[in-house]
Amino acid sequence: MGVFSWMTADTEEQVLIGGNDDGPVYLLDNKGKVYEEACYGGYGIFGGKDAYELLAEMNGFSYNPTEEEAEINARAGIEFRNIGIDLMYGSFYMDMEDGQLYIDGKGEKYLDFVKRLTPFHGDPIEEFGGLSINDMIESGRMKSIPMRDLIVKGSEFYPIKIMASSYSKYDDWEESETDPDQGGYNNGYE
Repeated sequence: MGVFSWMTADTEEQVLIGGNDDGPVYLLDNKGKVYEEACYGGYGIFGGKDAYELLAEMNGFSYNPTEEEAEINARAGIEFRNIGIDLMYGSFYMDMEDGQLYIDGKGEKYLDFVKRLTPFHGDPIEEFGGLSINDMIESGRMKSIPMRDLIVKGSEFYPIKIMASSYSKYDDWEESETDPDQGGYNNGYE
């Protein structure tokens, strides 16, 4: 598993793995709930709340599987947080000739309205005469579209917002940017 790291939306400071010198950080939701985290571990959990599950919830997804569905999902490698991760980072590929949506074959198993392609962008695709996803995008035949633009249920996208101040209001700030230093201390050296 990789590290998930952000900058605070209100002060644009790093959310450091192991905790910030200035005190805790706060994950906010769009309904006013605040999750305090004093010592961020790097895995997207703030005050016991998974930021990616919160992202999915804020954007209209719910996860209340039956015991049987949960078992099937576990065998298939589907976790509710994957929906939030896909909303944050994932893309669809649209065939500009017929409007068909495609997705690479790495994951996103819960999406049944798109066709799957080979797992790597450079792999040739038989269906397209041996061209790869990259070839198709370069030629203009396919366009990459962020998942959040197509699968958010509702009219507004609610992003992840992490703050340095617990008094910050969700609607007053833009989304938290990802941290280019991956939650490690930026000491100013390039």
